[in-house]
Amino acid sequence: MQAAFDIVADVQSQVGGRIIYLECDKTKEKLMSFYMNGHNRFIKFSERYDTKENITYNQLFLEFFKTLT
Repeated sequence: MQAAFDIVADVQSQVGGRIIYLECDKTKEKLMSFYMNGHNRFIKFSERYDTKENITYNQLFLEFFKTLT
């Protein structure tokens, strides 16, 4: 997992971004716990319903450099 964060950190520093946004199937409780745990610190800010897939997604974000570096 740290290797993935290292790659994202490198890309973020090159393009100047500070926020990571992701969506996660609302029913995947273990995955949500992973993203929102004390180490990863993603914050849920909204939900989106996909009518084609019939799935509700939690929308999460992270202020990247504030929490990971």
